[in-house]
Order: sequence, then structure tokens, then C-alpha cells
Amino acid sequence: MNVYLIIGAGAVILVALFLFLNKSKSKSKKSTEEKKSSTQNNTSIKEPVRQEKPRVKLPQCNFPPFDHSRLAEMGLAEDEVSEFIQELIPQIGAQIPLIEAAVANSDFDELEHLTHAIKGSSSTVGSGGVSDLLAEFNTYTKAGKEKEIILHYIKYLKHYHAQLLKQYP
Repeated sequence: MNVYLIIGAGAVILVALFLFLNKSKSKSKKSTEEKKSSTQNNTSIKEPVRQEKPRVKLPQCNFPPFDHSRLAEMGLAEDEVSEFIQELIPQIGAQIPLIEAAVANSDFDELEHLTHAIKGSSSTVGSGGVSDLLAEFNTYTKAGKEKEIILHYIKYLKHYHAQLLKQYP
């Protein structure tokens, strides 16, 4: 029983020592910080405050899957619908590098022109997916010039173009 008493007393001593040492470190850290802040307050040179550019709100770009039923409603046969879609897919693919080049050159008029052209083609063929994205993207390009938003739209244009390739192999 004496062994347990000695072990218990040793444990209490270790905990007390641990608490004492942490309290001492905490006090010395506070005094060091206080010295630094008082030194900084006494100096006449102030460091410039960095102001981060506020992050722009990126569009959601969450559209339903592309649907070509618009062409079927117009009375086109399934093979004709397929032909329109097979023409649309490479047209979008060819425009993507041109859109990226317009952005790289800050040519916002060309960007609006390019997105308008493929928006028209895609909305004639169907709705949802790439068609809805291009409608929103083109609307943004008429007045918006924020590159972060434009690059976000391009990322999703590539995404929805890839979905078209899978949907219509």
C-alpha cells in the first residue's frame, strides 16, 4: 500500500511541476508580446496595412444536363438531331482556344462576340448544360470584365463541353 501512496504523490508532484512550468512560459510570452507592442507603439514608422482585394463572387454554373428535345419538338428526325449536335460539339471545341486567347489579350469585345456565336448555336440545338452556361457567360461578357469570373466560366465551358462529348459520342 505504501508503494501506491508513493506513486500517487509522485504523480501529483509531476502535475504540479508541469502546471508551474507552463504558467511561467505563459507569463514570459505575455511580457515579451507586451514589450514588442509597446516598442511598436513608440516608433514613428508604421508598417503599411495590407488590404487584400475582396474576392469576387463566382457564378454557380450548376445547370441541368443538356437536352436536345427542342429540335425534336421542331419536327426533326432523330438522325437530323444527331447531325446538329455532332456539328455543335466541334464548334464549341474550336471556340474555346479563341475565347482563352481573347481573355489573355483582354479583348472583351472579341470575347463577347465568340461567346455570342456559340451561345446561339447551342441554344438552337437544345437547353441545359452547355447551352445554359453559354447564355449566362455571354450575358456576363456584355458588361463584366472580371478575369477571375471569366476564367471560371471558361473552366465550366470546358466541363460542359466534355459532358456533351460523353453524352453524344
